[in-house]
Amino acid sequence: MSIHQLAICGATGTIGREAVRSAVEHGLHVRVLTRREQSARQLFSQYADNIEIVTGDLTDLNDVMAFVQGADGVIMTHGAPYGDERGYKAIDFGAVANVVSALSGSDTKIALMTSIGTSHSDAPVLAYKRKGEEALRASGLPYFIVRPGWFERGASGNAQLMQGDRIEYGQASPSDVGDVLVEGLLDPAITAHTCEVFTQDTEESIAEQLAALHADA
Repeated sequence: MSIHQLAICGATGTIGREAVRSAVEHGLHVRVLTRREQSARQLFSQYADNIEIVTGDLTDLNDVMAFVQGADGVIMTHGAPYGDERGYKAIDFGAVANVVSALSGSDTKIALMTSIGTSHSDAPVLAYKRKGEEALRASGLPYFIVRPGWFERGASGNAQLMQGDRIEYGQASPSDVGDVLVEGLLDPAITAHTCEVFTQDTEESIAEQLAALHADA
């Protein structure tokens, strides 16, 4: 299914902004969910012709259902503030469960951002991100899970995709992460895939690296 209408959760955050940028550059119409409409309008004023601002809360299933209605694809870059364990459950896991529920029975593709270490760490935030990944994989919806390294705007190089979640530390440029999320969502061959993203010295394009990814077992 081709994607024209994209819904982005967490759009006002560091990676969400880059996902909006990349999506607009790819010619998509973007819908964002926010609790602060006016600040979002100011933040994305340069994309006014390509963006729709929707007021709502990711933890409210009714808001989420209205938000994703008619979307061809969804990108999720949301996350609770560090140290907010109640937020981890409600947002890092609960928001994914809400989106999955809202899209049940459809073929809408979801690109979900979590973090390196999600597959094995017992840290509360990563444990709930893991629950979010598990909910998405079990949903039957087409998906692409992206686990970036630590965000660093000054990281030099290009997007490097890896699999296996074996690297405990590495930097990732927010712009690279945003590009990987969008390009993976748009790639029709990526339907049940998980990868890590770092910014390193590589000459391979994102598209070339996406083509080499193995689907989840």
